[in-house]
Amino acid sequence: MKILCVAIPPATEDSAAGKHAKEVYSPAVYENIQMFMPGAEVVFRTCEWGLPMLDTPIYRHLDVLSSRLAFYAAANAKEEGFDGVLIDCFGDPMVRELRQHLDIPVVGLCESS
Repeated sequence: MKILCVAIPPATEDSAAGKHAKEVYSPAVYENIQMFMPGAEVVFRTCEWGLPMLDTPIYRHLDVLSSRLAFYAAANAKEEGFDGVLIDCFGDPMVRELRQHLDIPVVGLCESS
């Protein structure tokens, strides 16, 4: 099983927040997924443009951008060989829209919690 985990919005990969996401947060998420799906291949994708973590809940326009980023990051998941998508953002941006667009399971953290 191959899972795409889309992180929204850790920030750009070369920022301090992006480094933390890659070196600390993503390995923790990977270990949690392995508890329930041993042997699953998990690919982490940060959103290309990145947004500052604390700004997102404060400014409405950043929520709109997060939604676009989530869709952009996962829109071709099935064609890329993924069996499912995890939107790793508690606001579940674009979960419903991606479910309509993709023919594979799409899960959001908020809904699943």
